[in-house]
Order: sequence, then C-alpha cells, then structure tokens
Amino acid sequence: RRIPDILWVLPNGEEAGFPVPVPTYRHRVFHNGTLRIREVQIADEGAYRCKDRDATGSHDIESISLYVLTSAPSVKQQLFSTVQVRPGSTAFADCSPASGKPIATCSWATPSGQELTVGSWRGNVRVLESGRLILSRINRNTLGKYVCTLTNLAGAVSRVVEFKFYSIPAAIRARKFRRFFVQVGGSRAFDCPTTGSPHPRLYWRTPEGRSLGTNHVKLITASNSTVAVYDNGNIMIKDARLEDSGIYRCYAYNRLGSAYISVELVVFR
Repeated sequence: RRIPDILWVLPNGEEAGFPVPVPTYRHRVFHNGTLRIREVQIADEGAYRCKDRDATGSHDIESISLYVLTSAPSVKQQLFSTVQVRPGSTAFADCSPASGKPIATCSWATPSGQELTVGSWRGNVRVLESGRLILSRINRNTLGKYVCTLTNLAGAVSRVVEFKFYSIPAAIRARKFRRFFVQVGGSRAFDCPTTGSPHPRLYWRTPEGRSLGTNHVKLITASNSTVAVYDNGNIMIKDARLEDSGIYRCYAYNRLGSAYISVELVVFR
C-alpha cells in the first residue's frame, strides 16, 4: 500500500513535503509530517496548510497560523500623564502602539478596576476603536487613574492617565473692602462669591469675633438682631441695631491658598 505524500502549503503558495523536495534549505518536512522552519523570518508569518496526497487526490488535514514575534509593544504616548479637567466637560486620552509585532490589542481599566475594551462604554466613559478613551460630563466620580494596557503575544505595556480637576487657589470675586449702610431695624445682606478648585470653604467673622460657616447658622446678637450665613456664602443681618456696626470679614480657603474681604456695616438712625 502506497504511503501518501505529506504536503505543506506555505503562506506564499509554495509546497513543501515528504518526499516532495522543499523549496529552500530552511524548510524540512520529516516522514511523520512535521514541518521544521530554520532561521525564522518575518516573511514566514502566515497560514500553513497540511495536506496528504494519494491516488484519490489531496486532502486538507490541518491549518496552522504562524505569528513571528519581533518585540513586545511600546506606546506612543507618555507612560504616565495628568489631564486637568473642569466639571461637566469632556476629555480624552490616547493609547496607541508605537511598535511591536504582532499589533497589540488595547484595553482600559477604570479607577474602580472595570475593564473596557475598544468599542465599549460604561456610563460616561467609552473607548473608541482607535484606543482613545473619552470621558464626558465629568464629575467627581469620573476622576482618578485610568490604566491602558497594550498586549501582544510577546508581552504587554501599560500607560497611566490621571484625570483631576484644575487646581486653583481660593479667591473671592469682590473688592477687598466695601462699606454698606442700613437703618436701625432694617436688614442688609453681603455676598462673598468664591472661586477655586477644590471648591473653597468659607466663613464669616463678625465684629465681636464670632465665626459663622455656610450652614444656615443663625446667631442672635447681644442687641437681639439676627445674623445668618447661607449655603451660597451670603451673610444677612436682620433687625439691625447700632451695636451691629463694624467690620465683617469673609474668609475663603482651600488646600492651595486662602483669601478674605472686609465689609464695613454702618447702622444709622
């Protein structure tokens, strides 16, 4: 009984087999059908089909894909970077391979550890087919470190992008000193508009040295007038008395700095 010929069809269409001669010295097919490739080159990458050939014709037995690894992937962008954003805005970060063979696949991990592959999204975070990460309608829950991982059969590389709000020292959008007048028994409000990131905390200090924060605190003074501080930072003096005259100071602060303004209240009859 005739032993069938073993043939391998190479990616370039040439055939190598046993006992069929091989096309180059780098290819050899053993009697058991094993194909050996010496001094592997990038041109050797592709699909190899094993066939047997007898009197009835040739028949495919197996198909194998060969990937030639040249290097683990590297990333075009910096391995660590920081992106400063504003609340409600949209921001993005790229993660694309600079080199590596075969071409790397891309995935992103959110600060909570959830993995996002290309073409997927979760809430206001999505990853495009290009590997670009997009964050929309940014809020405090969106902030943090996002990790991009590029992977191929030769290895992997990671890139970390941290999104955080702009860091701005506390400031007050008002003149450093203002003077207001109010008649006895009347009411007067002062504002203290602040800016900064993180958002500043603030408090008012009355002429008698008491401090009031922005938590709807109401203080009954010795003269029976009422001083209240509201969440928006405004201070209100109700049923003013002559004794309420003096300097009221608003202080705003965050971890980057502080500021204050002075307001003089003059109560007259």
